[in-house]
Amino acid sequence: MKIFYYGGRNAGMAVLLGIIAAGHEVMGVIPVDQPVENVANKLGIPVLKPKNVNFPEVVDMIKKHNVELFLCCHGRQIIKENLLNAVPAMNMHPLLFKYPGAASVARMLAAGETKASVAAHWMTEFVDRGEVIVENFMEVEGKTEIEVYNELYWLYVTTCLEALVKIKDIVKKK
Repeated sequence: MKIFYYGGRNAGMAVLLGIIAAGHEVMGVIPVDQPVENVANKLGIPVLKPKNVNFPEVVDMIKKHNVELFLCCHGRQIIKENLLNAVPAMNMHPLLFKYPGAASVARMLAAGETKASVAAHWMTEFVDRGEVIVENFMEVEGKTEIEVYNELYWLYVTTCLEALVKIKDIVKKK
């Protein structure tokens, strides 16, 4: 699948490496941070660094390369209608079932809970409200955000790859 990637942090880097290892073609990367940018540069993937991910230059590149999916994992900007209309868009999110929005893991820990998840969902103009494609669950033992994320990285990758298999025929038709 031809994917345009927007992501950051360790989860974003894990998902980027996972989709590449699974044989997907990453047509471009908008890195949120230096580690994701470094991976893209080392692998020869074009890097865009627009001030706003919704700028026309991003949409133009997506159209130029016949991208089939815009994939986001720990992006920092809200994806707007012009981009959502150009290509199907999928987001990776921890704890979507109970904690949509920012600081999901921190809110889970503050509530004293241990049930965690990683979801892949369609992006819409309403943040974290798109239809869930796949959401996988696990119990975590971590007591800090870093510890919990360290437990979830593998789940980010497997959930993403499971979702990509599930949607491959859908995105090819669009």
